[in-house]
Amino acid sequence: MNSSEVSVSFSTGAAIRLPAYKCGMTLSHNEHRNDYATVAEYVENNGLAEYFESPEEMQKAIDTDNLWVIQWYPDSPVGQCCIAAATLEGLKLDGTR
Repeated sequence: MNSSEVSVSFSTGAAIRLPAYKCGMTLSHNEHRNDYATVAEYVENNGLAEYFESPEEMQKAIDTDNLWVIQWYPDSPVGQCCIAAATLEGLKLDGTR
């Protein structure tokens, strides 16, 4: 199966099309809560600031205490892609980013 053909729907009604990848892919939501950390702490401790589309998107994640992160390896275990956002839709996996 070509991973670019896979769509995921959530109970909230949101749906995303996964990016193409040949190795691993992870999608996480609010993983910072597993560490009893704030979004700001988690972003800083894990070097995620560069993966937000804008400082405003990162601030929105901090303000709403919601953090979505998708990470995938498109061609090999070397060279990962990562996007962080405040909402699932904010990951912009539709190619608008």
